[in-house]
Amino acid sequence: MPLLKSFRSAVCATAILLSVGAVGNSRANDNADNIVTWYFAGTMSGGESFDGWFSFDPTTLDQSPTTPLRGDYYNAGVDWLFNVGGTIFTSVSAIAGWTGTIEIIDDAEPILWPGDNFRIYADARPVFYHSSLVNGWDLHLSDVTGALVNDVALPLTPPDLSLVSLGGWSERNSLQWAAEFQLEANGTIVDRGQITSVSALVP
Repeated sequence: MPLLKSFRSAVCATAILLSVGAVGNSRANDNADNIVTWYFAGTMSGGESFDGWFSFDPTTLDQSPTTPLRGDYYNAGVDWLFNVGGTIFTSVSAIAGWTGTIEIIDDAEPILWPGDNFRIYADARPVFYHSSLVNGWDLHLSDVTGALVNDVALPLTPPDLSLVSLGGWSERNSLQWAAEFQLEANGTIVDRGQITSVSALVP
């Protein structure tokens, strides 16, 4: 049974409260109907399962508007939660306003680093995991063929995992898998895992 099912009620309650009540966010976000939530699951390098969700505001403005093949959506995240082998990771604070950034690369450097890269990263409330104090995570979906994304606009539906492939941007980011989830301690990777599913529905 997926780990996500074991805490679905708590997750849903948290998501509702924070998406509706995050009045301290640095950007306007008072319309809960705008919020998009994606669910992720996979397996860490040591065999532990992980799953969780990430909610974001698709109306967030691109902070790199003059770079047509790159989109940087700072503070797009509204809230999130991940369960890695029973260790729960949560956002530092929805009130603080920095709950995740989305970065989209649409074959921006076809000669040096070909292909697409869809990245989500965020700070986390510090929690010990395998003797390391994890305070952030990074999620990459990469495709050397350039078929993963068609533009750099924030999508309403998650990228298709059947399109990910190693090479190009995955090499630049030193990924072991074309769909990879990383736990970090002050920017240093302490563990990584392969993402095996991503959907807009609770699995």
